[in-house]
Amino acid sequence: MFVKRQKKLHLPSAQFHLEDPCCRLLRTEYNCLHDPHLQAYYNRKDTLQSLKSKGFITSSGKVVCSLKEFNESRQYLTTLKLEAEKIRRQEEEKLQQELAELRNLTQD
Repeated sequence: MFVKRQKKLHLPSAQFHLEDPCCRLLRTEYNCLHDPHLQAYYNRKDTLQSLKSKGFITSSGKVVCSLKEFNESRQYLTTLKLEAEKIRRQEEEKLQQELAELRNLTQD
């Protein structure tokens, strides 16, 4: 499995939540190949060749990761998407209720 270099692995969440206090959803281990501050170093020709020859990145520049890491990342992104959809749905329901209240007030 492969992930683009310097890709942000942790995305901002719409809400603060306590569902994953032990960070089981997505590990917080540091991987220097994803560090955007090291991009210039990794884009150097000699460093890039070394990483490719050692099998850390592919010829297309993607970081090699295990199937477990890939699945954890997908599960994390899916959880963020579901969380955002839940919040959107709650906001829509609140707006529907406010609209119904306004209609009731104008009918009276």
